[in-house]
Amino acid sequence: MNHLRSSAIERILIVDDDAAAREGFGYPIEELEITPVLEDGPIKDLERFVEHVPSRAQAVLCDYRLKTDGIYSSYDGDEVVAACYRQGIPGLLCTQYTDVVVEINRRLLRFIPSLIKTSSPTPHAIRASLRRCQEELAGSVHPARRPWRTLVRVHDAPAEANYCYVVVPAWNADQVIRLYYHDIPEEILPSMTAGSRLHAKVNIGAGSFDEVYFYDWEPE
Repeated sequence: MNHLRSSAIERILIVDDDAAAREGFGYPIEELEITPVLEDGPIKDLERFVEHVPSRAQAVLCDYRLKTDGIYSSYDGDEVVAACYRQGIPGLLCTQYTDVVVEINRRLLRFIPSLIKTSSPTPHAIRASLRRCQEELAGSVHPARRPWRTLVRVHDAPAEANYCYVVVPAWNADQVIRLYYHDIPEEILPSMTAGSRLHAKVNIGAGSFDEVYFYDWEPE
């Protein structure tokens, strides 16, 4: 039995600012005997967009770069997928750009169970990623995704930069992670100085730095 169909995934909404790419995403979805639904845009009101997703599909597959032309969407894919997740809608985020893993908002990563690092996902990758999303939404969180309150130390905060570097000792005391200030709540920013210590909820079981997320910050 097709696992996805048994889990009521019969239609997947495809969100990409490139019409040809939207059609390309549809082929592996059809191989899963699932109907692709193409989102032609524009997406200007994210709350309204998410509100109408359930009437069109049971899941969303979304490219990361959506604001390229400034016409198709006012949001990037991480914002779209995270908003869907918060409403209980499985969402897959795709990208072919390796630098995107650094750009994705690490607060939003908490609500993005699966990042597919290709613009041409296989049916197997889509199936596995959807299953992971469904399981997490149902309360079964993989150890690599589970958040824990832990210490975060600011390693460096370069002057005039829009980012700082932090270390999470409980994850890897020898590796620094770049955090952009737009990933951090405004009220926490004054505490982000070199040598300062804070607490946040972090998935310290993450396998690599690009999977680590931070939220619920607390100054020490």
